[in-house]
Amino acid sequence: MSKEMVIIQPTGRTVYAVIANAAGQIWNTAGTPAFEAITAANWTDYDVALVEQSSTSGIYDGDFPTGINTRGDFTFTCYRRIGASPATTDPVVGVGVVVWTGSALVTDANRLEPATAGRQLVIDSSGRAYADLRSVLATALTEGGAGRLAAALIKFLDVVTPVSTTESVNQSANNNTILADATKECEREP
Repeated sequence: MSKEMVIIQPTGRTVYAVIANAAGQIWNTAGTPAFEAITAANWTDYDVALVEQSSTSGIYDGDFPTGINTRGDFTFTCYRRIGASPATTDPVVGVGVVVWTGSALVTDANRLEPATAGRQLVIDSSGRAYADLRSVLATALTEGGAGRLAAALIKFLDVVTPVSTTESVNQSANNNTILADATKECEREP
């Protein structure tokens, strides 16, 4: 993946991001990169460059570090560099969040945790999830003779001639008689 962090700023600026995890630790890009408690002396080791896409676009983007290999939500704070190197006094110009799988941005296709104990969510090319109900409707489940369970589910879920509707769900309560004193007949004391 690349260019996961994006910000719009006036053209010609020098912009960088500082990445924090949920614990508030900052990603140190120097030496062996890792998250650490923020230290002002290490500020120049925290910056991830955001580069303007073209010389006049005002769109700055940068790659999320591949060394961050844990799943989570990470905040990136964007700064406009004023001097020759990043400084704690640089002004904040934006904030964003990267939702990360450990190797890529989280998308609809990989939003759920990986399959466990044989369970898996499959998403087709149109973005629909294959769920157990789809499996029921596409196969001949049998309960006794000729697949009565599958047939009952198909009939229940039939949208052309449904077995029940929201109007018919509460028929008995809809048929109660409302008396002049605004109590239902069944609630009236003898």
